[in-house]
Amino acid sequence: MNTTIKTPNFTYAEPCTRALASTSFAKRATASWLHFLMLLVTGQVSSGNKSFTGFLPKATWRVALIFVTFLLMAGTSFAQVVLPDEDRCTSKDLELVSARLDVPACQSCTGNSLITAPLLLAIDNKTGSTRTSFAFWGDIVITNSAGVVTYQAEVTGCNGKIVRNDITELPYTVVQIREIINLPTSGSGLSSNGQITYECGSTLDLTNLFLAWTDASPKSTCGTLKSELIAPKCGTLPAIAISTGLSAGAIVTPISCFGEDDGAINLSVFGGVAPFTYDWADLTGPNEPQDRSNLGPGDYSVTVTDSKGCTATYSTTLTEPAEVLEPTATVVEPGLCGGPATGTVTVTAPLSSGTVQYQYNNNGGAWQTSPIFGNLAAGSSFSIRARIVGTTCESQPFDCEDYQNQLNGITAIQTAKAPAPLALKSSIQTEAYPNPTGRDATINFSVPKSGRVMVEVYNSIGARVATLFDGKVSANEQRSVVLKGSALPSGTYTYRVISNGKTKTSRISLVK
Repeated sequence: MNTTIKTPNFTYAEPCTRALASTSFAKRATASWLHFLMLLVTGQVSSGNKSFTGFLPKATWRVALIFVTFLLMAGTSFAQVVLPDEDRCTSKDLELVSARLDVPACQSCTGNSLITAPLLLAIDNKTGSTRTSFAFWGDIVITNSAGVVTYQAEVTGCNGKIVRNDITELPYTVVQIREIINLPTSGSGLSSNGQITYECGSTLDLTNLFLAWTDASPKSTCGTLKSELIAPKCGTLPAIAISTGLSAGAIVTPISCFGEDDGAINLSVFGGVAPFTYDWADLTGPNEPQDRSNLGPGDYSVTVTDSKGCTATYSTTLTEPAEVLEPTATVVEPGLCGGPATGTVTVTAPLSSGTVQYQYNNNGGAWQTSPIFGNLAAGSSFSIRARIVGTTCESQPFDCEDYQNQLNGITAIQTAKAPAPLALKSSIQTEAYPNPTGRDATINFSVPKSGRVMVEVYNSIGARVATLFDGKVSANEQRSVVLKGSALPSGTYTYRVISNGKTKTSRISLVK
């Protein structure tokens, strides 16, 4: 079938063709212009009722030069391979069934290390005759673990033989036709010998595939397999994933504030063969989750196993920000005999320094950088909190109860053999003594709201080593539990008091 392509003042005829991986007008038109310029060179062009042969008039050459300039500006943005229309590929004899890189079955990798390996394609030959060659044209797309395409190019490859009535896997030298995306910092792409290089954790795909194969004749080889002459022994495939070695990575959400168990690990698995199982070092039992949430500080490690028994590990450490200490302050009360008419609270610690800047508020009001709160009317209460500028992590409040305890504690400290009872608070309160301890330690706690309370102890790698309490506690009831240090090795331990969805975390040191 012939199609007439019209250009300014000129017409010529060409066979119907299809550009690689696209039916866009731009790509098809490129082939048309190239054909047109060939006709210009040979002098086989008509303009209106006039025909030109041999050397062409200047006007015609001007048009030709415009077309040449257009093509040079386009560069390699248009495909250079001509393929038949998809509907002409009527043969369904051969099918591409899998693609993988030639790496060890259980290869794993770490970080952003680079891996280079040849491409292997498996082709199912459904016929009773061996086919000498099988070729492909399409795009290779390499996407890193962050979801960024680091390399994309139009490529091709050909190899054979394809055994009859069987699936044959063959290595392919990948040849680049046109580069589309290349992030040099990633190192991904094609090597000089046609192998594929990618970063650990990347996913690889072949897309927009056009497939073709020869007949059974020994003379039909990759050398004789021409893209424009492959119909009807051809086919298409939207995409196929290229399998790689098994590896694992994660997006880690850090702990927001001291004492908050809100860290998270969102695990991703690359390569391997699904389904996958997960074995976290700090969990026990079957059906462990892929992702973790509500995590406190500690070391976390997981082993991923695919359906073929290949394994990969991922480890990370969650830390928490330093605790914003409860403010201490001096209080000037309104006087009765010539004293100040209003009160003032001045925070004495923590105070801003060169590296850390603090803000303060009173009774949940606006945050301010000044540590002084004045003009407090007689009989009014105060509740001063501190936070580091640029964060949402707040301290426990310094309030009227703390002030009274501060006044009353001057004498009590002189005679006390143990910490004074905890004052009534609107949040979970804890303290441990002695700390550090050489053997046992007493942990005092209270909660602001009645309900179930748990007191748990964790070691430095985040594994729970003891549950000291699990029961009901009334609001502001003072309770105590004992940590038996004799059964534990020396180290720093974390104890958590959990109540009504809130958690208070503190540390205790055991030194033997």
